[in-house]
Amino acid sequence: MDKPIEQLLDKLRTAYTDRLVSVVLYGSAVTGDRQEGFSDYNVLCVLTQITPRELAAGAGIFRWWREHGNPAPLLLTERELTASADCFAIEFRDIQRQHQILLKPLADFLSAVSMAPSASTNGVCPPTSPSGAIPRRSR
Repeated sequence: MDKPIEQLLDKLRTAYTDRLVSVVLYGSAVTGDRQEGFSDYNVLCVLTQITPRELAAGAGIFRWWREHGNPAPLLLTERELTASADCFAIEFRDIQRQHQILLKPLADFLSAVSMAPSASTNGVCPPTSPSGAIPRRSR
C-alpha cells in the first residue's frame, strides 16, 4: 500500500474510531493507471453518522489530504450511500467495478447498491454545493 494511503488510514482511524464503517479506494490507483505527479487518490469514507462532530474531526485530515493534491474523500453514511447511488450512478458504477477495500469490508454492501431511482429520492437528486457536497436539510 502506498505511504499516503497508509497515512490517511491512520488519521481516519484515530479521528473516527468506531464510527468508521469502511474506507474504499477507487479510480486510477486501483486500475493501475495512476501516474505519479498527475493522478490523485479517490477515496470513499463511510461513517455510521455525519454530524458536526465528524465534520470537525475530519477537517484537518481532509485539508492535509487536499494539500497533497487529492480531492477530499467522499464522505457518506451507509444510509446516504444507499439513498444517493441513483443520483451518482456513473461514479458508483465505477466504484463497484474497480475498488479496493482499505479498511473493513464493504464489498458486499457495494455490490448490493442499486443505481435505479429510489423511492427515497423519487428520482430527484439533491442539489450539490460548489464543493460537490450534498447540503444537509435542516429539521
